[in-house]
Amino acid sequence: MRPSTRRSRLAARPLEKSIVAGAAVIALTLTGAACSSSASGGDGGSTPTITVGVSGATGNTAPIFVGVDAGVFKKYGLNVEVKVLTPTASSAAVSSGTVDIGGDGPNMVAAVLASKNGAKVIFTNGITAFYLATTPSITDIEGLKGKTLATTTPGGGADTAARTAMTAHHLVPDKDVKVIYVSQNTAALASLQAGKVQAAVVSPPTTIQAENQFHLKTIDIGDYVLPSVYAVSGGFAAKHPDLVTKFIEGYMAATQLAKTDKAASEAAFKKYLGLKDQAQLDGTWEEYKDRWAASPFPSEDLKDLLGGLKPPSTVDPASLMDNSYIQKIDQSKWVVPSGFPTS
Repeated sequence: MRPSTRRSRLAARPLEKSIVAGAAVIALTLTGAACSSSASGGDGGSTPTITVGVSGATGNTAPIFVGVDAGVFKKYGLNVEVKVLTPTASSAAVSSGTVDIGGDGPNMVAAVLASKNGAKVIFTNGITAFYLATTPSITDIEGLKGKTLATTTPGGGADTAARTAMTAHHLVPDKDVKVIYVSQNTAALASLQAGKVQAAVVSPPTTIQAENQFHLKTIDIGDYVLPSVYAVSGGFAAKHPDLVTKFIEGYMAATQLAKTDKAASEAAFKKYLGLKDQAQLDGTWEEYKDRWAASPFPSEDLKDLLGGLKPPSTVDPASLMDNSYIQKIDQSKWVVPSGFPTS
C-alpha cells in the first residue's frame, strides 16, 4: 500500500528544532476541573465529565491538552479528564468502555472492528510526524537491512508507518529487519542510545531530542503515515450522544486555538510535554501547527487504515463510522490541514 499524494504533500513539512525532557509517560491523568460528577452518574446539577484516552503526551495529541488547559471544553459544557496511555491501551480502553472516547491510529480501527460494545470512529485527528532516528552508518531506509529497529506497539501508527516504509523499499519486516516493541517514543530512543538497536521510530518532540541532544541522523517517513482517529465507546454513545457532539465541538475549537495561538500551545507543551527552552517550544509548534486537524473522516483513509491491518480487513468503512455527530455540527468550522480533503 502506497500512501496517497495528499499525505505525501502533508508529510513534506520541514523539520523544526525542539527537545523533550523527562522519561516516558506510562499513565497520567489530567482533569479539566477539580471536582465534578461523571456523565453516567452525576447529581444532575453539575457539569458532566467524560474520560478521553490518548496515545502518549506528544505534539500530535497536544490540542486536547490545550483544550483542557485553556478551558475550551468548559465553554462547551464539559469537564474532560484525559488519560495518557500507550497506543495499545488507548485503543483497548475504548473497545472495553474503560474510557468514553479515545484517540489512536491503526490500533484504534482494529479495536473498533473487534469491539463488542459498538464503538465507532467519530472524526480524524490529523497525521503524526514520524521519523527514523538511526546510527550514523544508516543513511537511508534500505540501510535498515540486517539491523534492529525499536518502535512503540504492534499495529500502532509508528509500527505501521515503519513497516510500510520498509516494504516500499523492498525490505521484509521481521525478516530483513528485526522489530522490537518498547511502548513509548522515549524508550525507543533510549534503546538506540544504549546500543540495543540501530534505529528507532520517533515523533516530535522526541525526534528533535535525537537530533539536537544526541546528534543522531533522522529519516523522514511521513509519506507512509496513516491518519489517527478518535472513536467513542458504544455504551457511552448510547447514553450520552449529546456529550459526544459537545466533545467534538470542543476539540475542534481547541485544535483551532492550538494552531493559531502559539502561546496557548506552548503553555501546554511546557506543562504536559516537559519542554522548557524557548527555541524548543517554538520548533514543536512549527512542526505541528499545520498537521493538527479535527475533521470528518475521509472514506479513502478508512480504507487505507483497514488495508494496513494484519491481516488486512475488507469491512465496509461506513460500518465503522458514526456520522450522526458531525451531521449536527457546522462543518465549515472543521479544522483541516492544508491538502487534506474532508470527502
